[in-house]
Parts: sequence; structure tokens; C-alpha cells
Amino acid sequence: MLCSNYKRKYPEDVIVFIEEFNKIEGTVVFDFFDSNEYLLFNGQDITDSQNGTNGSMVKLFNYNKRSVRENTYYVIKMDTIQNWRQNNLISTEIDSFVFENFIYLNDNDINSDEIFSTSITFGEFDSSYFNNYMYGRQNLDEVDFALRGELKVAVRNVGQGNWNEIISNDSCKIVYDAGAPMHATKNEIRKVIGNRGNEYIESNPGLIISHWDMDHYHSLLGMTDDELSSFSYVIFRDQVPSLTSRRLYSRLRNLIGVKKLYSIPAIAKAKKRGLTYLYPLNSTNNKLVVYNSEEHKNRNISGIYLSLKTIKSSVIFSADAHYDQISRDILPSLNYTHEHNLIVPHHGGRAGKFIYSRPSNVSFNIAVISVGINSYGHPIASYENMLKLNFKSVFKTKYKLKDVIIPL
Repeated sequence: MLCSNYKRKYPEDVIVFIEEFNKIEGTVVFDFFDSNEYLLFNGQDITDSQNGTNGSMVKLFNYNKRSVRENTYYVIKMDTIQNWRQNNLISTEIDSFVFENFIYLNDNDINSDEIFSTSITFGEFDSSYFNNYMYGRQNLDEVDFALRGELKVAVRNVGQGNWNEIISNDSCKIVYDAGAPMHATKNEIRKVIGNRGNEYIESNPGLIISHWDMDHYHSLLGMTDDELSSFSYVIFRDQVPSLTSRRLYSRLRNLIGVKKLYSIPAIAKAKKRGLTYLYPLNSTNNKLVVYNSEEHKNRNISGIYLSLKTIKSSVIFSADAHYDQISRDILPSLNYTHEHNLIVPHHGGRAGKFIYSRPSNVSFNIAVISVGINSYGHPIASYENMLKLNFKSVFKTKYKLKDVIIPL
């Protein structure tokens, strides 16, 4: 059902966004669509209950009802929320930039109604009316991507997350994602950030957020205002899915100004089925090329991706794209005599069929899997085996226990 139609009939029900569903462990993580839905759930405005450093997400434990889909909006009935409060099932989590509440369901909930009663969608009118598009410039010709001197790429060891840096003459010029595990504590996030905040204040790099999944931007939530304001520009997908991503956008806008924000809409999809296509947003003759995707409900295959090339080497920053997308739409632009390196999609997890066709003039050098302790089984053995067959070396940050440096 369309959001506007549902809210017209049931204005007190709360719209939530499913961030994670683990059927085996019986857990669900959800966030709120916006501050209005948070207000309905908590009975108070988010600015009244938080000091800007706590999260808004909720984690359900002992969930044994029907499966729910990640990256999907559902509604929770107000009667359900009131029942949780009356039975003291909600506890507050304060040691997190992500979570605010934990809900421990008990045996009395086994035969009760479904918690996530209805899934909803957003039409064009809904998206405008509910304001889930974030503002910013769209013309990347205004951005200086010039990279000079000796280049290298750092794949940061952040656990189950993605954080990459493009470094020129030992100075960080571009940050691609700044993630960390979803369940990391505030102290753990600050350890992940480490001295990067001070380095960025000195170097003023640009920031590119591949897509709005927590493991690709969690560390940004833990940065101080001085650290966040050090970014010279920020490029991101224009449509944010949840209150947490909205709040990060608002901080960035307030700290660095909307003129330094580049809000990139996904391209209208030509076909309803199949993988999305990727298109360069700047000239493929450049050292750094930014690729945009067609729109899709699956944010993994509808993100913003990069390729970086020098005379001798290239790197593809794949975020959570599928191998087939990268092979079809990015690799052909790198068909010259050189060594190619890949930051492996989706932490070595499911990223479609392993199709990574090597162009005739290219040799495959290093593949780096940005991975940590996780319950998803990443990296999946079949993918890792295929990578080992195709690349000279395959590194995993989980076992290296330090950043992996790719010299160019």
C-alpha cells in the first residue's frame, strides 16, 4: 500500500524501516522513517530525548513471527507499542551511536498478532510529500578530482564494514565510505576512527558514500563536528531510507553547507527486471571515475562506485555491487596493459554470480576483502575460491589485522 494512503487511514501507526533481519538468531533491527514516526513511537521529540550522540534504532530479540524483508518499510500498530511499554519490554541502550532501544519479546507474544503488519511503498507523490530526498548539487563537473603525485589506496581494517582511502603523496584526498559493524559500541567506533579525524582536518579530503547501509557510514556518526566539517565535499545517494541517515545528512549540511553536498539521484531503470546498469558521471579518461547506478530497491546494486587508474595499476571500489555489474560496466574502460586490483564486493558475501571477465590487456593482481567477525558467513568460500583462482593475491582485513595498502 502507498504510504500516503495508509497514513491517511491509520495516522497513529508507526512507519519503520527494516535494517537487519536474522531469522536464525531471532532478531530484527529497525529504524524510523523520520522524526515524526520516532515521535509516535517514543512519545517525545528526538531533540528532547537525545543529545546528538545517541542512536534511534531498535533491536527486537526473541522474534519468532513471519519473516520480514530487509530494506523495506513496514508499519507497527500503536496497540503493539503500548503493549511493549505496559509490560516493560523496552530497555534503553546508551552506549551506541546507532541503537536507542532493545525490546525483549516474551512467551506471551508467541500467539499475538504480527508485529510488522503491513509493508508499504512510496510513490512519486509520497517521496515529495514525506521529503525523503535530501538536497545538494548534482553536477560533479564542479568537483576537483585531480589526483597528483604518488598514489596508493588504503583498505581500512574496520571489521565488518567498508572504509577506503585514496592517498596522494601520503595525504588522504578522497574517503570512500567510513563504515564499521552495526553493533559496535561508541568506544569501538572511536577506536576505528583513531587518528583519522586529525588527519582529515589537516588534509580536507572529499567524502563519497556508496549507499546508505550502516556498515558503510557508521563511523561518520561517531565523528566530532570538527572531524565531519573537515570534508571538502560529500557525494551521496539523494534518497535516504531512515532517521539515522537523515540525521547524518543534516549534520553534514549544517557543518559544511549545502553547496559542498552533491546529492546524486539514481538513474531511471529502463527494464523492471535484471541487474541495474552503471554509468560514468565524469569522463572515463580521468584517473578517478565515478559511476552511478539505475534505481533499484536493493541498495547494494544501486549505489555509487569508483574506478581509479594510473599507467601501471587500477583499483575498482565496488562497495556492495555485483560482480556482473562491475565486469560488464566498469572493467571494459580499464582495458589497457596494467595490473588490476579489486576491493571485493559485499565483504566477500553474496554479490550475484561470480562473473568477472578479464579484459585482454589486463592482469589481475590483488583482491582485498574488507571483512570482520560476522554472522553472515562472510567471506563465502565459493567466492573466495574464485578470487584465488583469478587474482595473484587475496587479502582479508580480518586476518591481516591492519589496513591493506595497494600501491599504484
